This record gives sequence, C-alpha cells and structure tokens, in this order.
Amino acid sequence: MGKLRKKGGYCVQSDLNIIPFRLNTFDIVCAFEVLEHLSNDQEVLINLARVLKNDGKIFISVPLHEKLFNEYDRAVGHVKRYNPEDIEVLFKNAGLTIEKFSGMDVPWPSNKSAKLLVFLERNFPWFIPVSIKAIDSLPFTSSRRPIQLKDWDLTAAQNELAKVSTGFFVLKKQF
Repeated sequence: MGKLRKKGGYCVQSDLNIIPFRLNTFDIVCAFEVLEHLSNDQEVLINLARVLKNDGKIFISVPLHEKLFNEYDRAVGHVKRYNPEDIEVLFKNAGLTIEKFSGMDVPWPSNKSAKLLVFLERNFPWFIPVSIKAIDSLPFTSSRRPIQLKDWDLTAAQNELAKVSTGFFVLKKQF
C-alpha cells in the first residue's frame, strides 16, 4: 500500500467486519487470502460489492478444496476452504460476477506435515516466518510467477481450479 500511496494512489485498509464506507466509493477492492478467515464471508462480499463503484473491480484470492483443510489451516486462522464448483454461486449471491480467473498452485502442507509445522510454530515461533521468506525468495516459487488471467468460463475454470490450491478472481458488479 505504501508503494501505491507514493505513486498518488488512495489506499485504505479496513476491518472487513465493519466496512464504514458509502455506496460506490472504490474503483478497486482487494482481498487476497482473507475470506477464508471469516465465518461471515457472504456478508463481507455483499459489503465489498456495496462499496465498489459500478464500473469497479474486486481482486480476490482464496484457498481451494475443502478436503485439504487441515491442522495448519486452523493454526493460521482459516475457518474454511472453497470448492471450485461452489465459487461462482458464492460470488453471485453477493451480487458479483466473475470476469477473469486464474489458478495458482501455492504449496500447502499435507495433514502429516501440518502437525509438524504447528509444533514448530508453537515451540519455535521464528521458524515459519524465516522459512516462508526464504522459500518466497526463490525464483521458481508461485509468488514469483505472473498470474495468467483467463476469461471466466465455468467448465474451463473448474478443470483448472481442480488442479491447484488457490483461486484468483477478478469480479465486477452484476447488473
């Protein structure tokens, strides 16, 4: 956000449980890896749509595949993961349509390694942040690859999202 501000952008960070902005306030709303931490995700999406200008865009990413939910999800505060076949309905019920999407394969620990990571996090709190920073700095990690956005097509999206751990979406208001 600091980089955007330096370039003249108006940036706001807000608690998504209380979005104190008027109707049609923002051109762009970003919520990367946020919804999975909220039990009231549908309500939050409705509020994001409310503050989005009619020609605005919401950029959002979420972890996929409920069956992958494990101890590590709990440890990092996740309350859910999203199934690719349900994602379009989730956004539609909030008054949003998917314009573009991309799948990203962000490494996520298996159930067995999740228990080890939780142990390390509890007993050596410095270990996980240092490890993540080291892994993210490698040139081949998913965070270093540009996102390849595709036009929304339900069948194509379900095929691609079935093979990856994270979904990235560009949303707009429904009319």
